[in-house]
Amino acid sequence: MLSDSYLSKISRAEKVYRGVAGLRLPDEFLTRDEFGVRGGVEYGFLSATTDRSVALAYASSGSSTGVVYEIQQTMGSRGADISWCSQYPFEKEVCFAPLLGLEVQEAADGAPAKRIEGGVVVVELLASVSHGGLEEEWATPEKPTPPLPAHTTGAKIAPAKDSAKQCVGLRVAPAEKSPLRGVVPTPRF
Repeated sequence: MLSDSYLSKISRAEKVYRGVAGLRLPDEFLTRDEFGVRGGVEYGFLSATTDRSVALAYASSGSSTGVVYEIQQTMGSRGADISWCSQYPFEKEVCFAPLLGLEVQEAADGAPAKRIEGGVVVVELLASVSHGGLEEEWATPEKPTPPLPAHTTGAKIAPAKDSAKQCVGLRVAPAEKSPLRGVVPTPRF
C-alpha cells in the first residue's frame, strides 16, 4: 500500500494543498457526526501539492467558487512525494492512498476552520491515512478483497459517517443511497 511505502516514509510531514474548481462541500462534511467528527473519507487516490499557488490555480479555474483543501500531514499520516515521476514535476505532487480520512479542523470559536482567500474557500484538514485493516480482515485465498463499487469510481469525498458505514467490509449501499450521489468528480488538484 502506498501509505506504507518507502516513498511516504521519507516525505516531510508538512501542509499540502488540493485545489478543486466548481465544488460545493456537502453540509455533512462540515457538520459534526454522532462521534463528534467533521470530515470525510477519500475512496480513491488523492493527489495534492506542496505548492499552495498550484492548488489556488486549480481551484480558481472554474466558473463557480472553488475549494482548497489545506491538509496537514502528521508523522504517521503522510502521502508520497511523486514529483520525481510526474509529467508535471513543477507541481510538486504528493499522492495519498485510498481511504484517506480528512478531518475538518476547528477554529477558535468552535466552528469549522474555513476561510475565503482570493475568491476560493480554504478548509483546514488533518490527514488520517488508513494503514490497512479492511484488506487484512477480508482477503483470504478463498475470499479475495472485493473491489470498490463502480458508482464510487472518479468520485471524491463522502461524508465521514456514511463512508465509514459503507466501507466496513466494503459492503456498499445501492447507488441511489450513496452519499456520493451528486458530488462532482474532481480534477487532479
